[in-house]
Amino acid sequence: MKLQRIIGVGLVLLLIAGCDVQNGNVSPNEKNLIGTWVPDRQHSNCPPSWMAANVALVIKADGLCEARNFGKGLFERSYTHDQDTSPQGVVNGSWRLRNDGGKWGIAFQWKLVGRTFDYEASLVEISNKTEIEFWIGYPDPYPRLLLQKAGVAGSPGQR
Repeated sequence: MKLQRIIGVGLVLLLIAGCDVQNGNVSPNEKNLIGTWVPDRQHSNCPPSWMAANVALVIKADGLCEARNFGKGLFERSYTHDQDTSPQGVVNGSWRLRNDGGKWGIAFQWKLVGRTFDYEASLVEISNKTEIEFWIGYPDPYPRLLLQKAGVAGSPGQR
């Protein structure tokens, strides 16, 4: 009986140690978010075109931002367009931190031709690094795009 308890506790500890993604629990420093974010090819599970070398999110200190070459599916929220991976070009917008019941994220407002589009992305921690998580379409079973800060040492896909 004692051996079973030890094995059970050991398995629980292994499961906890093996999980390297913490969704929304990253308490951000706003200054650390400023800069260019690029796809994390190792942890994203979205179409390859969403992770092309020219895809980037630029977050500026003045509250403005731009999405460069994101797939159109991010900006078209319908069942028919969610998976549109053709590049949108540059989309300008604004951003602000948000905290929803202890879960941190970024609230974006994108300016498209003739309309604005609100989108909230989560801040997640993967292998002790803060990343920005975009769900493409509606979550489950849709893929996600994770962005990591460009130039962070040890980041896969670093530019």
